[in-house]
Amino acid sequence: MSTVPEVTVAKHCGLRVFGLLLITNKVSLDYSREEKVNHEEFLEISKMRAEHLQMMLNTLIARSHQLDEGINVN
Repeated sequence: MSTVPEVTVAKHCGLRVFGLLLITNKVSLDYSREEKVNHEEFLEISKMRAEHLQMMLNTLIARSHQLDEGINVN
């Protein structure tokens, strides 16, 4: 899924945007492959990365006060 439409609308509304994406599987452009992307694979990888993602978000939130002190992140 793409975040481009959401970011476009947010920027149009004058909002600052921070994007954080968790890639859970690779795209297969080879339609002849027997292996298909499935929901179970998505759930498995999401569970494996949940703790790492939580730590990263906690760190970002803890440091978010720096944004209010004039650091410009576009």
